[in-house]
Amino acid sequence: MSEIFKACFLGAGLSALAVPGTAAAHALQGQATPVLTAENFHETVLAYQPVRRDDVAEDVFARGLFYLNQTKAAVSGNPDNFVHVDYWNLALAFYALGEPAANTGLAFSLAFESDPAAICGYIDAAPHPFEAAIPEVFFAFVDDCPQILAAVTPFDVEAHIADHDFDADLVREIHQISLDDAMYRPDLNEAQQALDAQNQARIDALFERHGRYIGRSMVGEELEIAMFLVIQHSNIPYMRRYLPHVHAAVREGELSNDLALKMLLDRIYGATEGYQFFGSQGSTIPLADDETRARIIAQYGIE
Repeated sequence: MSEIFKACFLGAGLSALAVPGTAAAHALQGQATPVLTAENFHETVLAYQPVRRDDVAEDVFARGLFYLNQTKAAVSGNPDNFVHVDYWNLALAFYALGEPAANTGLAFSLAFESDPAAICGYIDAAPHPFEAAIPEVFFAFVDDCPQILAAVTPFDVEAHIADHDFDADLVREIHQISLDDAMYRPDLNEAQQALDAQNQARIDALFERHGRYIGRSMVGEELEIAMFLVIQHSNIPYMRRYLPHVHAAVREGELSNDLALKMLLDRIYGATEGYQFFGSQGSTIPLADDETRARIIAQYGIE
């Protein structure tokens, strides 16, 4: 599963951290609140029940709370389950919640220490506020990113084919589609738009030939999102056409989890209805109300 794909989530004194028996449990009564440390981080975050600060807008607070709760759900309440993307998302959540820069910086530091190469990739590809919000922490780490990324071993498609019993031509084609999808993506110039149109035609041809989403069982975990990314970078009619097939791919395990489905629903409804359900499309598109979100979650069987 692409690491960038997983990163779709967006001081002094920490506000109400509801940990029984600690100063944090009494923060609402005005007592001092602790700053997170590497030693107390996981236990404290899992019990964290933030209260909106006066200088944080309600919609920004709601987004931060949403991302915090999504992260808690992702780790299933187990401190041992935290990985780099969870720390990254918590740093985003802390920033949105108006929590101290020290705590945002700690979450960012833990993310970087957990997987430096992945976080260097996030910095280039995912929207984030860290350069301005925590400049000293941010630049202390990211100055090493060029060397870190240069040391990353590129994906070897021929070795991937040799290691699996896949259709070699299909794997090569999907791999090339994934390369073309990212060729000029940050700039989204005319060259990338032309590649996107070509990729959509190639995906249509593959779907006509195979009659299904080209996912994990056909090309492996490393390439399972290639077809989705072409769909996500297309237009609304194209997205709607393939939405049932992405949904089926999630149900059948052809996509490792439901992130693709969440992102696709957010993209479609954000463009057509002006709201999203899971926060994957940035802060400019508001979240749907609870009733609408619950309906979509039930309709698509999303956890």
